[in-house]
Amino acid sequence: MQNILMLLPQPRAPKRTLFEEVPELNTIWTPELSATAALHTKSWEDHDSRTESGEVLVAYVNGQPVGVTGWYLMGDNEAGLRWHGVLPPHRRKGYSRIMIELACKRLPSSIRKVYECTRNPKSIAAFRACGFEVLTDPEIMAQARQHAEYDLEGTGQVLCKRLY
Repeated sequence: MQNILMLLPQPRAPKRTLFEEVPELNTIWTPELSATAALHTKSWEDHDSRTESGEVLVAYVNGQPVGVTGWYLMGDNEAGLRWHGVLPPHRRKGYSRIMIELACKRLPSSIRKVYECTRNPKSIAAFRACGFEVLTDPEIMAQARQHAEYDLEGTGQVLCKRLY
């Protein structure tokens, strides 16, 4: 497997989103979800991709973007992953798992649980392979969904990984 390097996007010109700066990222999801991702990640960027509340990361291999991921704080010791995805030509090469692992390593040391909300069966499998467990407690699921600002539409799952 090739080495993967997660880089913070460089500061951008005002009013340019990450998805304008790296247009390949728009092919990860449907146009509607890509537009939503661009809108949500814009608030994280603020011309500096690491903020007090989270971080957005682009993964590159050999100088080419292969995916995007990010995290946000949910409390003193909980975080969520958001807008995790791999570009279509780079899927099924193990990049998703590496991106998940690297994103978790970048979390503040106080974080003990990290959550992900998704309705994509392949993403659910990828997160489970990285040690995330599907949650079934309705109260915790409702809280995670609220933080994620994401409609899980019936088949969606809330997953959690305990960090030690």
